[in-house]
Amino acid sequence: MLVSKSNGKKLRTQNAIEFLTTYSWAIIIMVLVLSTLVVLGAFNLQLSAGTTCVINLAFQCFNVSLSENGLLSFTLLQNKYSYLNITGVGCSENSSNEHITSFTTSNQVYLPDGQEHIFTIQCYNQTNGKFSGTIGAQLAASIYVTYVDDVSGFPYSSTGKVFTKISSLSPTTSSTTSTTTIFPSGSTYAYVANFGGVNPSYLSQTGNIAIIDTATNTVVGYITSNALNATNGLAYSAYTGYIYAISYGGSTDGGIFDGNVIVIINPTTNTIIGGINQNQFGGTGELGTGIAVAPSGTYAYVPNYGSPTGVQILSLSTDELAGNVLDIPAGCTLGICGASVAFSPSGTYAYITQNDTSNVLIVDTATSTVVNTINTGVSYPVSVAFSPSGTYAYVANAGSNNVVIIDTATNTVVNSVSGSFSFYDTQYGIGLGAGDAITFSPSGTYAYVTNTGIGTISIISTASNSVVSTITSGLNEPSGVVFLPS
Repeated sequence: MLVSKSNGKKLRTQNAIEFLTTYSWAIIIMVLVLSTLVVLGAFNLQLSAGTTCVINLAFQCFNVSLSENGLLSFTLLQNKYSYLNITGVGCSENSSNEHITSFTTSNQVYLPDGQEHIFTIQCYNQTNGKFSGTIGAQLAASIYVTYVDDVSGFPYSSTGKVFTKISSLSPTTSSTTSTTTIFPSGSTYAYVANFGGVNPSYLSQTGNIAIIDTATNTVVGYITSNALNATNGLAYSAYTGYIYAISYGGSTDGGIFDGNVIVIINPTTNTIIGGINQNQFGGTGELGTGIAVAPSGTYAYVPNYGSPTGVQILSLSTDELAGNVLDIPAGCTLGICGASVAFSPSGTYAYITQNDTSNVLIVDTATSTVVNTINTGVSYPVSVAFSPSGTYAYVANAGSNNVVIIDTATNTVVNSVSGSFSFYDTQYGIGLGAGDAITFSPSGTYAYVTNTGIGTISIISTASNSVVSTITSGLNEPSGVVFLPS
């Protein structure tokens, strides 16, 4: 049957009316739903993807969180294949970098390639006030990072974007925190040089520093960096507030951490803030395995097996060589002379192990001359430490794997401690990883002894001169230990 043009038009109009009549409510509901989703930001590509943080050039940004008072926390990963000092970070909605928080020299964040750090910074709004809001409020801001390349010394900056929502209540203050734990005040912690690193998969370096809570004698954190390769001796300076670690370098790029280096660590943030390369004070060859800071905290004694040979004086005010205490006797070979140094509590004398002769040398620090020699009666004395009172000096011996006790009033051996000691470094030979193997707790009640060969720490009661406990986990070739004041 043929349908006229006019009847066809009527039919199509009738079908359209029937369609609208039947589905109009559904169409209205869909429009309302879509409108609501648009208002809620469901079709904003930045927000629909969830939290996003992107920084160009040298960094990756993740683990972002934002609090009600505008404090933005994020993890920054460095991937520039260099050593960087982070000098400032900032966050602003108005694409202005005027709100960068600059760090002073003492709290700049040292960030080697492949390492990460958690920052918490204040974000600012479009009118340059502090950003704030309630949970669920959105932030779309620029993020800034300024840094100095430690190799070239040149300053740089990176800019990125962060899109996120407020997800937590407000902390009281802005801060920066390290990838390792920031510990509460009033607690006592020991820092241990792990010559061989540790086994957990997220720690791949060949050396690091373990942090021990001495209340529980357990490893509670690590300081990790390629700069801590084959870490040996450790010492703390109350004058600077820093820890100094002997490292055999984790870089070959000609920078500070290329070769033998003294790594400087800020224990407040548990981050590396710099280093003193052996070349800075005219040295070549190998640094010794121990370092000792004088009671004043202003200088340190550092054994050196290269050139110039001997125990050198390092100024901690200038980080430069300030002199030479004594020359290592001719014929001494790598690792068997001047392995360890300890200052008497008064700073008047320094005891230096000379493990090729079983001797401990006594140096008058005022004249830098050897004034006495103690024969320990055992082979390979590799480490020495004074009790806090200065009454006794404990000496670790790699040849006999025991600890002898010297009465400092008579400079004679008066006792010894036996136990499961092992000061033999499996990579390099006797004693090489044990330069600061002994340290005392601040009270003097205990002596902590690192056992390089078996990966443990023996705890000696100074009252009974016997091993009363052993730390067995989280360590790999521990070679030096130092306490921080509580």
